Amino acid sequence: MNLQLQGIILFVQDVDKLKEFYVGLLQLEILEEQPSQWLLLKAGAATIGLHKIGAEYLEPGQAPFKFDNNTKIQFETAEDIHAVRKFF
Repeated sequence: MNLQLQGIILFVQDVDKLKEFYVGLLQLEILEEQPSQWLLLKAGAATIGLHKIGAEYLEPGQAPFKFDNNTKIQFETAEDIHAVRKFF
């Protein structure tokens, strides 16, 4: 069987904050958007979807977790990563 990655959907607490990173810094193209709820991004041959997590999955009274999701996506760059990180 020959499978190719089509896309990844991340359930997140703050779509807008992650939009700043993926669109603002990494300059991924927005394919579809429902403000503060859903964002679909073009990431090469695949897509990344950012979907606001439902309140029923969050623990009431808990401070937001340090990271906005538990999935990490790895990117490769020929640029100086230390210079790029200064902008974020």
